[in-house]
Amino acid sequence: MKIRKTKKKDLKRIAEIFRTEYGKSPYNERWDKNTAMKKIKEYFKHYIVFSAEEKKEIVGFLMGSVEIWDDGKHGFIEEIVVSSEFQGKGYGKILVKYFEDFLKKKEAKRLDLFSHVKSKAFKFYKKIGFKKTEMVLMTKKLR
Repeated sequence: MKIRKTKKKDLKRIAEIFRTEYGKSPYNERWDKNTAMKKIKEYFKHYIVFSAEEKKEIVGFLMGSVEIWDDGKHGFIEEIVVSSEFQGKGYGKILVKYFEDFLKKKEAKRLDLFSHVKSKAFKFYKKIGFKKTEMVLMTKKLR
């Protein structure tokens, strides 16, 4: 297993993993190839992206950022997705640890993320030390 900074040439594979995994429960999102690729390209412009590789094939990725807050820098994980056939084998944990080490070098004080409470990821985040906070994602339908 190898973790590395994602390159532009990797985005097609990243979009494929994103589309496949978000098409499953509890998300059940219906991304077509073009829309998924547009989203991943947009993320690639704005986030730090690391890929997990096995035998030179990308099997997962993490997209995050370093943000400035009143008390200093915070890391934020926008997306972390591992192909289902590689889940439960440590790839997600290693991606998060790699990002944590990156953030420590940037002097970030903490790492935040959003998670669906019914997802396997929610249990995973708790297992690796994330705590549920009182912050709530709020949404308002416009159409």
